This record gives sequence, structure tokens and C-alpha cells, in this order.
Amino acid sequence: MAIITKDMLLERLSQMEEMKDKALADANAAHGAIIVLQEMIAKLDEEDVEDDNAL
Repeated sequence: MAIITKDMLLERLSQMEEMKDKALADANAAHGAIIVLQEMIAKLDEEDVEDDNAL
């Protein structure tokens, strides 16, 4: 039978909190990139830029 200690549980909790923080940071970065890309696309649409033309 395996023994689970409070220290083991606290360590696992710490690991999970770190994973959550990293996931939130990654999601925030992705969200920021999505907003920038949407704004760039909207600008191209406003200026009626064809696909062959750059910003």
C-alpha cells in the first residue's frame, strides 16, 4: 500500500498551481495575439487591400 503524506500533497498542489499559472499566461498571450491579428485584418478590410498587397 502506498503512503501519501501531507508534504507530497502540498508539493503536488504547488505543481498544479504552477501549471495553472503557466496555462493562464499562455492563454493571455494567445488572446493578445488574436486581438492584434483581428485588428490588422480589420485595417486591411477598411483600406480594401487586396491579398497581394502588404501593410
